[in-house]
Amino acid sequence: LIGTDGGGLNILDYNNQFLQHYTKAQGLSNNYVSSLLENSEGNLLIGTYGGGLNILDDKNQILLIYSKAQGLSTNIVLSLLESREGSLVIGTYGGGLNILDDQNQILQHYSTAQGLSNNNVFSLLGSREGNLLIGTSEGLNILDNKSLSIKRYSTEQGLSNNHVNSLLESREGNLLIGTNGNGLNILDDKSQSIKHYSTAQGLSNNIVLSLLESREGDLLIGTYGGGLNILDYKNLILQHY
Repeated sequence: LIGTDGGGLNILDYNNQFLQHYTKAQGLSNNYVSSLLENSEGNLLIGTYGGGLNILDDKNQILLIYSKAQGLSTNIVLSLLESREGSLVIGTYGGGLNILDDQNQILQHYSTAQGLSNNNVFSLLGSREGNLLIGTSEGLNILDNKSLSIKRYSTEQGLSNNHVNSLLESREGNLLIGTNGNGLNILDDKSQSIKHYSTAQGLSNNIVLSLLESREGDLLIGTYGGGLNILDYKNLILQHY
């Protein structure tokens, strides 16, 4: 699945080497695809920059659209996550967080009015403990699943930059935070201390857009303009691609 900046969605069938296009001509609300998610039912959720959320039903190939007209706080969808309970969490630009209860079709809003540090939600992560981690342009917010209280992390708590582009929880339980200009932050789960990795420590670029942990336990770091970085945790070797 390949989301593009103006060219809609491309779906590549590996087996048949067939490339399928979805644009406004096929029913997409907008050709600028900013986020993608396949939910547990096999449906494809397509967040757009200006056209809200599109849901492609896998069985019936029906395209459903959720926008401000259906209750979204804004039509710019930056991040998507399916919760343990099956609800859809929608991070927006300017409209905070939207939570869609799929069974009851209830749409809840979380914004600065409910305690978020900022209404621009660039990244989302569900932790092993069931908490919701929300990366904004003004730091990291952790929404406690039980108490519904929000804990904030910013430069005041040790982050290198308040703009959080990407989030990942490692197998060891540490939280990895990709920032928009000051590299990678690693929050140790036990000590709650924060380590910084930037160009000073060998990163090719300080804008970290994406994070992934490999089967071997290496950390893959996608950057803006600096390509791919692979960090070998055990030997602390950083490779560039």
